[in-house]
Amino acid sequence: MKILKNQQLLIIIGAVVMIGGFGLLRYFPLARKHRLIKAERVDYHQGNELIKQQARQLPILNAKMDMTLKKVGKFSDNVPSSRKFALLCDEIAEVMKRHNLTEQLIEPSSEVVGEKITCIPISIQCVGELDEIFAFFKSIESFDRLIRVENLEMKKKTNEDLITMRASAKVYYRPDADGNEDNNS
Repeated sequence: MKILKNQQLLIIIGAVVMIGGFGLLRYFPLARKHRLIKAERVDYHQGNELIKQQARQLPILNAKMDMTLKKVGKFSDNVPSSRKFALLCDEIAEVMKRHNLTEQLIEPSSEVVGEKITCIPISIQCVGELDEIFAFFKSIESFDRLIRVENLEMKKKTNEDLITMRASAKVYYRPDADGNEDNNS
């Protein structure tokens, strides 16, 4: 093997140092940065896929929401912003009268005040035939005000075709923001 001269040896060492310096100072940092960018791209694409999946579900969710709104209706339309309890009692009494129900009693209890809604528990009692009582409840159901019947008790009167009906119900309203109520009680 030939012995290299000092000048050739310096050139070879300089070339190795330059190649090593390029590798350490330029290639490896760029390769590392490339791996990080590639990982970010994968995360970005996975996020985009998730967004696309959720976007495909939006029409289904909108259809479900529309169907639910049709079933339930707009809640605030059935809960007035004023009490109007006397008017409601008159309407219930009129419906009872229309369906030939006798011994009518509509008795309110004390109000239960909530944060945004107030509830008035009421007791309803009357006497009539079964089909008349069911017609009464069907009429109550069509009111434009939310009335929730919670307890219903029916007993047949002895030796008669008449039934005594007792029900516990709740009527709701939203007090005005000022705290003023239409006190038609």
